Amino acid sequence: MNLKESFVDILCCPICGKDLVIDDEGNFLICRQCSVKFPIKDGIPILLAEEKIEMKENGT
Repeated sequence: MNLKESFVDILCCPICGKDLVIDDEGNFLICRQCSVKFPIKDGIPILLAEEKIEMKENGT
């Protein structure tokens, strides 16, 4: 199940409050400001700071 773009538009990073974007595969929400990503499990974004995944410099 994919998140609708209109729904993603109202979400923000729980760490810095900036906008989130969906990755190309639709598995993560990415905060470019913090360089972290949050998983999307069964169509539900898990926006807990404890669930964040640090991104490497190349964006993965």
